[in-house]
Order: sequence, then C-alpha cells, then structure tokens
Amino acid sequence: MPVITKIERQKRARHRVSIYLDDEFAFGVNDEAVYRHNLKKGMEMSGQLREQLEESAGRADARLVAERFLTSRMRTEREIREKLASKDIRPDIIDETVDAMKRSRLVDDGLFAEMFVNDRLRFRPRGRALLQRELRHKGVSADTAMAAVDAALSEEDENDLAGEMARSYISRHSGLEGDVLRRRLAAWLQRRGFPSNTVYAALRRTFEE
Repeated sequence: MPVITKIERQKRARHRVSIYLDDEFAFGVNDEAVYRHNLKKGMEMSGQLREQLEESAGRADARLVAERFLTSRMRTEREIREKLASKDIRPDIIDETVDAMKRSRLVDDGLFAEMFVNDRLRFRPRGRALLQRELRHKGVSADTAMAAVDAALSEEDENDLAGEMARSYISRHSGLEGDVLRRRLAAWLQRRGFPSNTVYAALRRTFEE
C-alpha cells in the first residue's frame, strides 16, 4: 500500500496541497480534506481513503468556486450551476452544493429577482416586459420573475414611468423636429420594454403638456 511521503502547499492555489505517495506526486486536495482525514507524512493511502479524499475535495472545491462567484454580486441558481459545470464538477456534487446554498439563502432566485428589478428601476428604468425577459434570461422562473415585477411595478406605475422617461428624452433631444422626435421616442420606449399602447399614451400626454 502506498505511503504519504510529502504534503506540500501548492504555489498557485494556497488553499490546496499536493500529496506525494512513495516520493511521487499523486494528486492534489484542499486544506479541508487534509484536516478532515488527518493526513500526515507516513500514513498509508488505501484505495478507499483516496476515494474519500477525492469526494471531500470535490465538494470543498465546488463550494469555493460558488462562494467566489458570489463575491461580485448575487447570482441565480442557474448561473451557479453553469459556473460549477464549467469547472467539470460532478452533477451530484453540483446538486448538493446548490441545495446547501439555497438552505442558507446564499442562492435565492426570489430575492435575486426582487433586488434586480429594484436596481433596474432605480438606475436603468425599463418596462415590465423587458424586466421579465431579463430575469428569464438569467434563469429565473416565469412565475418568480412575474411576481418580482408585479411587486415593484404595477401597470399604472409603468404608465407613469413611461411618461417620466418620455419627458426626460424630449428634454435631452429638444433640437429634433416634432415628427422625428415622436418616431425616435416611440422606438426608444419600445426598446425599453414598454408595450405599444403605453408608449403612445405617454407620447400623447407628453406632447399635450
């Protein structure tokens, strides 16, 4: 049975160590696996222990990848799954990792949708339809996306928002002639997810004012 002859910290991944068996590099594991299995020089490496180490390392690596992926912003469940899959992590370990993160609410599509919609309305306002499409594109379910949009932006609110955006657009493009301004404004509002009836109602109210 091979024996651990050296445990050496890896230079490019400080959370991992290299395991040498009979003076030859065998595999790498993370710190958690080393501590959990009390690995030390002189220990015999059975086939069963090696399988356990690889299993523990896979779970710890998956959690680390997911946690680092979350450092810049909140992510949807699908985004986490796709990230883990891109690292060739086993599907069963992906399931376990995502389930654990959902239990701790590190992954919560409902909360993600709520925060996403509020952020969009504050900094990059758009209509209900586009908000829902963007959420669906990120992997949020149709029901969850609709609930988040409904909670933040009613149809009446959407009409008011379209009017505000129309007035802002006109003030920024005051040099355009009437018909040109109307066409460009209508196209601009439609690209931002407002339905045609809302767009033309906003144009009518705005130009009447």
